[in-house]
Amino acid sequence: MLNCLPVSFEMESNNTLEMYTNNPNGSGDQFPDNDTTWVDFDQADHTETTVGMILRLDGSPEDISWEVTNDAGEVVYFGGDYTTPNQNISEVFDFTDDPGCYNFSIYDAAGDGLEFTGVLPALLWEQCDDHPGW
Repeated sequence: MLNCLPVSFEMESNNTLEMYTNNPNGSGDQFPDNDTTWVDFDQADHTETTVGMILRLDGSPEDISWEVTNDAGEVVYFGGDYTTPNQNISEVFDFTDDPGCYNFSIYDAAGDGLEFTGVLPALLWEQCDDHPGW
C-alpha cells in the first residue's frame, strides 16, 4: 500500500498527474524504466442541478453497493442490497439546494469487479435539468 500526502493545485481544463519513485526500498533501482507513470484527466464536471446515473449490475448484484458523499464526507445518496442479476439501476441526484463537491464510490464485496459475458459494464452520468424517463 502506498500512502501519499495531500497535494493542492490549481485545476485546469486538462491536467496531468505524474508519479515516480526514488530509491525504492532505500537503495538504487535495478530497473528504473518503470519508475514513472502519469495519467491525464479533465476537470470535473460542474452542475448546479440534477445528475442522473444508470448503473448496470452483473450476475452477482448482492455484491454491489455505492454511495455519494458531500465535501464533508457525509453520505447523501446510497444504494445496495440488489437482488436482480443484470439489472439497470437508474437514480437521479438533486444538488440544486446543496452546491458543493461530491464523490461517487462504488463497492464490490466479492472483489471481482462488475463482470458481463460479451457486454461492457455501464455507469452513465448525465446532467439532466428535466429528467423524463429517469
